Amino acid sequence: MLPMTSARVDSPPARAQWMWARRLGIPVALFITSRLLLIAFQALAISSGGKAAAVPWAEPWLRWDGMYYASVAENGYTFSTETYSSAPFFPLYPALIKLTSAVTGSTDSAALVVSNLALLGALIALCALAELEYGYQAAGTRAGVYLLLYPMALFFTAAYAESLFLLFTVSSAYFARKQRWTWAIVMGMLASVTRITGVLMIGVIALEWAASHGFTLSQINKRETWRALGRGLRVEGWVVLAALGIPLMLLSFMVYMNSNFGSLTAFADAHAAWRGPPDPLRFIREFVAVITGQTRLFHLVMAVVALIFVAVIIPLAFRLRGSYGWYLLLSALIPLASGLYSYMRVIGGLFPVFLVLGGVASRRIHPVLMGVLLLLQLLILWLFLHGGFVA
Repeated sequence: MLPMTSARVDSPPARAQWMWARRLGIPVALFITSRLLLIAFQALAISSGGKAAAVPWAEPWLRWDGMYYASVAENGYTFSTETYSSAPFFPLYPALIKLTSAVTGSTDSAALVVSNLALLGALIALCALAELEYGYQAAGTRAGVYLLLYPMALFFTAAYAESLFLLFTVSSAYFARKQRWTWAIVMGMLASVTRITGVLMIGVIALEWAASHGFTLSQINKRETWRALGRGLRVEGWVVLAALGIPLMLLSFMVYMNSNFGSLTAFADAHAAWRGPPDPLRFIREFVAVITGQTRLFHLVMAVVALIFVAVIIPLAFRLRGSYGWYLLLSALIPLASGLYSYMRVIGGLFPVFLVLGGVASRRIHPVLMGVLLLLQLLILWLFLHGGFVA
């Protein structure tokens, strides 16, 4: 008689279950470990005194933008072009906070629940996408570790939309690579009402769809490439039309803004009250300001580090996939119109960064790079937990 356990393990359903357990187990373990270490570090920060010692445990994670997201969840939008208001904050995150608060009984706790569950989902999707791209599990694990070690990773925990945006964009890319177009488009639509650059996922989906039918930008001058695109339109032209739902979701938010505040661009107009009108040259002036000692050194140094970071990462993202490269390039350029402040935080929400890092082949560079990122993160966390503005 054959051992029943051996037959079960070798069966296709058993192998599939084991694969799913492995794919879920690693990101879940990374998530739980990071939460425990974060709690321990916060306890150390509180015990050392400073601002964090005088406030409840949750308070540091609810500061700044978190207060505005909570305000939208509780009271709806406010709009002003002369002072701070909640109009710049996109609607999906506060909507989920409001829904979750019916379970938690508190807007503040709901905000943290949504952020942390979104981070777990983003880790699962990122690990799966990295493994898909590189063909081996270690790349997925490393991508997840780099995500958690990113210096501004604290905003994936805080009452910010960063982790939710990352969840939807990386999920959209994953489904596009698997050619599951409906899910890719739905995730892209959700991303576009989480942060404005989510609308760029239409480009990722379009390029992946075109590549699946033999159309590539590198062969754009060849007739057969265009014939392949035509065949794709005849077979799966509905994908192109459905993908228009991504910018339409953004447009729906703009229509809402117009109906309530008389301007389709009310969210951008209100943002100008925070940072001034968009200016492509602002980041240059701010860079000059830090060199000449006219502004706070910490934030602009962090932004300069992020600029160097993306200058290295973007070419590697193009080597990985053109769709990722274009998405990363545009997502890195657009925020520069608002200057260098918060730039490193914004870059942390771009999934190709962690795909590239996860695929770095050199074993020697990983401990060094991870160590540098960890030291930066600990420094930023220490400042943050003691009341410092690090966004």
